[in-house]
Parts: sequence; C-alpha cells; structure tokens
Amino acid sequence: MLMVSMVAASVVSALMKAGASGECLSSPALRLDASFEAVLTDEVMFQAGCEDGFTAYFVGRSVPRRYTWAEVVRYVAHSVLSSDEEGAALPLAWNAGFTLGWLSGLAVADRVLAVRAVGLLEKLVRWVWEHAQEVRA
Repeated sequence: MLMVSMVAASVVSALMKAGASGECLSSPALRLDASFEAVLTDEVMFQAGCEDGFTAYFVGRSVPRRYTWAEVVRYVAHSVLSSDEEGAALPLAWNAGFTLGWLSGLAVADRVLAVRAVGLLEKLVRWVWEHAQEVRA
C-alpha cells in the first residue's frame, strides 16, 4: 500500500507540475469509463464538466488525499445534484461530466474506490435522467 501511495504521489506531483489540465483527459488511460445516455455525453457541457472536474480534483494538492467510501458517496451525490448560486439545478450533462472527471482524478490515487464510485454515479445519473423525462411527459 505504501508503494502505491508513493507512486500516486509522484503521479499527482507530475500532473501538478504539468498544469494538471483537464485536457489531458483525452488520454484514455486517465479517463474512467462510464455508461451514460448519448444525449448527455454528446453535449459540449459534458466534456467541459469532465475536464473541469479532473482539474478540480488536483487543485491545491501535492500529494493524493485518501477518501473513505462514505466521503466519496456524499461527494458524488452532491455533485450530481448541484445547483448554482440562485438554487437553479445545473445541467445534468455538466454535473455528470464534472463528477466523472473528479473520479478520474481520484483514480490516480485510488482506482478501486473511483471505479466503485463510477457505478454509483451511473445509477444516480440514470435516476435523475429518468425522473426528468417523467416530469417532461
């Protein structure tokens, strides 16, 4: 476990020195796979959210932070259901992308936890998507 933490710390350090831009998510090695509706992932806001989420994970870090499952669950739920300063819901494409990007950053330090959280993210996004479709009908 110590060796993994040391490797993760060096990866985080290298990413931070390189600017840790979300644009590096174009590398399949860094972005986690997730299954969402194509109408969400095809939106420009999804990609922008993904890049911003990845960058947000690394802001202010020189070493990876360890998260518990409960902390990640709270973060995922909060991120998917986020609203702006006025209380209006943010677009689901943005929220799903941002959260996936953040989890992709987390995967650098704890891939098992991040992959497990992607499953939760997929279910929560699907639930919000289906609920929105019911409301529109």
